Amino acid sequence: MGAALATLGFVPDAGVPIGLLAYQGVYAFRSVIFDVRLQAMITSRARATVTSVQGFIVELAAIATFLMFGYVAGEWSTGTAASVLGAVLVLVSAAFAVRARGSAQGSTRPGR
Repeated sequence: MGAALATLGFVPDAGVPIGLLAYQGVYAFRSVIFDVRLQAMITSRARATVTSVQGFIVELAAIATFLMFGYVAGEWSTGTAASVLGAVLVLVSAAFAVRARGSAQGSTRPGR
């Protein structure tokens, strides 16, 4: 998703809002899937706390994203802001993937 968003920098300015709308639609769909999977993994005693913390973190990330997007769009262009956001998403996703892979490999070692 981040890579697709990063390509919006190469789209004429009139197409950027359409791309952002498409991205938001896919993001909303994936968010619902994530929430359903998260609910299934949590025990009933911790469910309210975990979902509350998850929602708070998502809101903090959204505020940071809006601030970054607005600043970059104001200084350069909306397409550039979309490209920067896409690049950040790719880098963050890669970092999480590397960390998850390391955790998965570490948990299969004997003696742990």
